[in-house]
Amino acid sequence: MCSPDLQRLRTLVDRYSFPIACDETIRSFINVDVLPYVDIVMTSLTKSFSGGSDIMAGSHREFYNNLDVPKGPSLGAIFTLAIPYAILAHSNELDWAASYDVPEHTVRISVGLEIQTNC
Repeated sequence: MCSPDLQRLRTLVDRYSFPIACDETIRSFINVDVLPYVDIVMTSLTKSFSGGSDIMAGSHREFYNNLDVPKGPSLGAIFTLAIPYAILAHSNELDWAASYDVPEHTVRISVGLEIQTNC
């Protein structure tokens, strides 16, 4: 697996005035220094907390309604979506999910490929 040419992408970003965002889920920042080349850095909270696929991390619904993104599950969409994860995945068994530390208020954000335009 290889990483994109971030220097080349940064040149294009600066020339055409669009933001570049990087999710380091596949490649750790330890291996690839993305900070000089990107405007937005994202990471997987779940991976950061464990890395063993044995927990789910996320954010709370007190900010969910303030997110200016469509709400719904991501099934390969290229735009950002947010959804209360436990309600989607365990709507009929919320108490059971909570017993495994997946509270009802956990929000999953699926980051997309939005392009900002100046209108």
